Amino acid sequence: MQPAHFDGGGEGEFLVAPAFAVSAQGDGETPEALHARLRAGAGHPRVQALMDAFFDGTRELMGSSRFNGGYDLNGLLRQAEERTGIVVRDSAVRDRLMSVYVRPLADRTLRHATLAWVADWADLTGRVVHLYGRGWENHPRFGRYARGVAEHGHHLGRIARHARINLHMGTSLALHQRVLETVGAGGFMLIRWNPFDFEPPAYESFRRWLVEHEVREPRRISNGELPADFVEGRLRRLEMTGRPTQDFLDVSAEYLLEQNPWDPGDRRFNCAEMAFEDLHRITFDGPASFAERAEHFLSHPDEREAVTARMRAQVRELFTYDALVPRLLAFVKKCLE
Repeated sequence: MQPAHFDGGGEGEFLVAPAFAVSAQGDGETPEALHARLRAGAGHPRVQALMDAFFDGTRELMGSSRFNGGYDLNGLLRQAEERTGIVVRDSAVRDRLMSVYVRPLADRTLRHATLAWVADWADLTGRVVHLYGRGWENHPRFGRYARGVAEHGHHLGRIARHARINLHMGTSLALHQRVLETVGAGGFMLIRWNPFDFEPPAYESFRRWLVEHEVREPRRISNGELPADFVEGRLRRLEMTGRPTQDFLDVSAEYLLEQNPWDPGDRRFNCAEMAFEDLHRITFDGPASFAERAEHFLSHPDEREAVTARMRAQVRELFTYDALVPRLLAFVKKCLE
């Protein structure tokens, strides 16, 4: 995975975007080219027809600000199956289709759509975009910004530290290796909004309810039993991630193990919002909010440096090997008791 790097205008502002490459062809391969290449490799005409239906039916959504990294991609694939009548019943084949085609296409489309917002802003303000990574020189719109490959290690670290802004724009959550590396290197970040980077709405109400009702085993709970503020927030999240609304909630064994309502532990590991107090200030969900955030932090270097220092301190405290190994060993020990 190589970084994409955005170089600002005459005062030397920089924007650096970690690129989450999913294709051996390189970061700069367009979503259309990615679809065509993966389609050609699928071989079977019915699989190709399903891929075509998925691509044609989702490209407008995934290229819009309505799309986000938490969107229900399985649901979008099911819609393509309904339109074509081609249903993938083998779970292994479906998992491969999701991992090799659906998720890479969604990630690629989201990233390139976000880059278009950045390019529009740069064209309007006179800033210059530089992109580091494989294949950007071949992109029909972004090729003029290509500056070759950024090497891992010191080169990448220097880019992050000297940048005014680093950009995270993939489908991955903000608690991602490349985000933590960039922040750890001293880079300031703007992050495309993902609902799952934030704590579930009214989490505390739900946690208290589970404790009060002694829910220690997996079970299905109707909305009528749950706290009203939690239900309202949950239904909003389902809607914004393209999931059908439900009149019940399934509490899984995995959830009870990981979240442990009786002893939630250090919640800063749960999601990016808990780890980084400034997350709401550095996320954007469309071209207007990106431009507003970028202009604000480029114009207020003291704020930018303060946010960077706070986030870097959290990365060092929570996400280094020295921090994670004792926590991992304690978790294993607890599970074996």
